[in-house]
Amino acid sequence: LASNLYTLRIVRMIRLCRIVRSLRLLRSIGEVRSIMWSVGASLKPLIGASLILFFLIYVVAVYLTEVAALHRAKADPRGASFDAVGQYYGTLGRSILSLFQSISGGVDWETTVDPLIEHISPMLGVG
Repeated sequence: LASNLYTLRIVRMIRLCRIVRSLRLLRSIGEVRSIMWSVGASLKPLIGASLILFFLIYVVAVYLTEVAALHRAKADPRGASFDAVGQYYGTLGRSILSLFQSISGGVDWETTVDPLIEHISPMLGVG
């Protein structure tokens, strides 16, 4: 029993030495601390910009979904216009996805705006 406690104390001391050595290494590398601080400090503006971007996408998606819903209410459900507009702007979630993909490069903007220009109004493609 006593030898087990002695071995356990030695293992704890070795672990403590490793921790102290790694902390000393971090102190000696000022650049790493500077980079870590910079990354931490830039997270707040990144989150703020992301929230503003999502809010703008949401507002535009609500508008485009409403425009698409009004158009689809008047259009023939079996027509090409009904399906083309509904593919990208049929629901709010689909509109948000289409706008995000257009911004991030997942889908070309021309592909998502063509149904709006052709079937609803050319003014929806301006901007």
